[in-house]
Amino acid sequence: MRAAIYYPQMTPPLSWLKQSLLFWDHVCAIEHADYWESPDPTLQWLGEQGVFEPLVIDSLEREAQDRFQAEVESVAELASRQRLYVPPAEIEQDFIYLGKLPLEIEETLRSRSLAQETGKGELLTHRDLTLCILGLAAKHLSNQFTFGDRHYSTHTNSSLSADFAFSPLPDMNSETVLQIVLRDLLPVPNDQVSFQDILEFKASHARELLAFRRALDGLQVALPQELLQNPGAAAGVRDEFELALHDLHAAFRRRRIAFLTVGVSIFAGWALGQMAPDLTATVAWELSGFGTGNIIAGLAQVRDTPRVRDFSYLYKARQDFPGRGERY
Repeated sequence: MRAAIYYPQMTPPLSWLKQSLLFWDHVCAIEHADYWESPDPTLQWLGEQGVFEPLVIDSLEREAQDRFQAEVESVAELASRQRLYVPPAEIEQDFIYLGKLPLEIEETLRSRSLAQETGKGELLTHRDLTLCILGLAAKHLSNQFTFGDRHYSTHTNSSLSADFAFSPLPDMNSETVLQIVLRDLLPVPNDQVSFQDILEFKASHARELLAFRRALDGLQVALPQELLQNPGAAAGVRDEFELALHDLHAAFRRRRIAFLTVGVSIFAGWALGQMAPDLTATVAWELSGFGTGNIIAGLAQVRDTPRVRDFSYLYKARQDFPGRGERY
């Protein structure tokens, strides 16, 4: 089972939900404990369909809670030095629902004048601080719920929040891995496609979607071999990928679902180690009907070594960025 966790906002952008529901089994967001008392209508419907899962920070196990709190305290100390006190300027304001963070963390923020209650069940905070804290929360939730064949990957449209979500966990090192970029190849529903149509497409075209997943998993293994050890090792994988991609595009057209093509990056499933500095090669496959140079390989630093089949994409599609005074 593969799930995508959106953060930092409680309600993901509709475009992200539609794109992610197509390729992940579940979508998630970090919510407060009483979320289901007054849920977003779209997320409530997706929850009733069994494809949306709210995650709560208080569900972290005790050891993870302690690590999360220690990291937040370090961030709070840095925020104090940078004088991110409340109330911030209006353009820098954010609001976190009371009860979304553990009580000890809420007290830490209040005691440092980094948060204050609004009287409306919210904490007023500085946006940068909020993004850092919820990035850390996404990291620990993803780590806790990922085991066996269950993988929870993190997704955001905030580079600051992502920096904290991908920061190292205790006893974990950063690794240099191969980053495979697929430019304008992945078909996703456009904004006019309904959620009902997407779920029906998944049910009707499970074969094409699973074949495409398998082809992408193959890229994670074959491309490092082609670039570093055995040129031509990915030939069979390339054919499988091209066929799966064509089948998926054709399925969209048969169902008359409007779609757009987006870029996406994948992290290969093993570390490059000492070979990394010598990597100068690139891959520019010519895919029939898709042009030349749509697949590019480069280097990236990640937390620990990603496992094959992690399917941890970082969308580069159109994004809805939060406005001022966002609720988290």
